[in-house]
Amino acid sequence: MNLDHSIDELTRRVTGLYLVVTKSGSRYQVEIDQAGRVRVRRTPAAFAINAMWGSSLFNDGDLFEVWIVQLRVGAPGVLVFFKEHRLQDDPEYLSTTRVTTTVESITKLLGGSDARSGGGK
Repeated sequence: MNLDHSIDELTRRVTGLYLVVTKSGSRYQVEIDQAGRVRVRRTPAAFAINAMWGSSLFNDGDLFEVWIVQLRVGAPGVLVFFKEHRLQDDPEYLSTTRVTTTVESITKLLGGSDARSGGGK
């Protein structure tokens, strides 16, 4: 039994609710449902060593769907999502990629599913 609820990597096969913390101190609440749909809410660090790391980003505080997600402890995270207004206004727009600072921890939050069919400790 894994009492600390920490895992090394999130994939679409690992359902539940997780907290991902990056080196900058940003926190990502990640929800993965049974269908593999991933939704993320980012909270920037309250205090940042580097002004760039503490800057506000599109969708901060909002829960939004991401299509491709790579979150692994020890590596930068990668989130790919669509800005609806850009899809309508810009014929050359394909998607937005957000690369995080190094992921320091991934923790399963209480109330999330216990399914862990992908990665983990």
